[in-house]
Amino acid sequence: MNRYMNQVALVGLDDFGQSLLWNLTRNCFSVSCYDLDKNYYAELKKEGFSCFDSVDSLLNNLFGQKIVFVTGKWCDKLSLLVSRLIEKLPSESIIIDCTNSYFKECVIKQKRASAKKIAYLDASIIGTLDDVTWAFSIMVGGNPLDAGYFRDIISPLLVQDGYLYTGSIGSAHYSKMVHDGIQNSQIQSIIEGVKMFDSSFYCFNKKKIIDFFNKSSMISGKTLNYISSTFSDQAIDELKREKKEFNNLSELDLNTLSSFISTSVSQNTSTPTITASSYSTINLKSKKSSDVDRLLFNLLIDKFKEVED
Repeated sequence: MNRYMNQVALVGLDDFGQSLLWNLTRNCFSVSCYDLDKNYYAELKKEGFSCFDSVDSLLNNLFGQKIVFVTGKWCDKLSLLVSRLIEKLPSESIIIDCTNSYFKECVIKQKRASAKKIAYLDASIIGTLDDVTWAFSIMVGGNPLDAGYFRDIISPLLVQDGYLYTGSIGSAHYSKMVHDGIQNSQIQSIIEGVKMFDSSFYCFNKKKIIDFFNKSSMISGKTLNYISSTFSDQAIDELKREKKEFNNLSELDLNTLSSFISTSVSQNTSTPTITASSYSTINLKSKKSSDVDRLLFNLLIDKFKEVED
């Protein structure tokens, strides 16, 4: 048994990474931090966290079995960083890939790690974080023995019944890709429905109608709850008057949506609804979309970020 299993490294300090950092700390884990962007360090150091300037110094701070969480938006720099971790880590180490990488990328990295007898797991957070403890639900793919060992380590971080083993390496990222496609199609459906009310010659109270849908029909659920709590005619009118700029779309990561489309095509799987909504979301980044579309989309993305980051 690893005497130091409550000591971990966290690579990646974006919003999700920092939520994971606080969750780990609240559950008595000692966390050593690293990010390619050192701008995160100042505030975290004020909170007493240990932030390291190099991968070598990060890993040297870990004793016993080395357990490394990796988070962040997948890019060439992050891919190279994960390759460096595989190169630097000793055998019997564990890498937990919580990035938004393409599921096939996990397969490639796992093969390299396996050659060094390093366990490589792909993991994806699903659903909401608890408001008080930041507990979450997680899907994990990879070697079942490694995944079971990892489950025992992180069990204090999870909500009740918040762990699912999805299968071989890459399966958790694949499942997350499908989840995000479904979630996005729900968002797009609501946006299009609201547009129909907005363009009608009737003077609808759209919030009341959405609330009624949410109480009385099969389409009730969290997505409608989110838009009900943020959507108002006043917000739409203000937008039309002031032509505000929205920043969330420029920050929105579209990797999983693009991955869904390419995977659907490569597998010759018919997914017209999710593929069309994913394509529509990608188009929202352009200036072609109306201000109303962009406002509604941002309101929903804001709500989902509040609970999933």
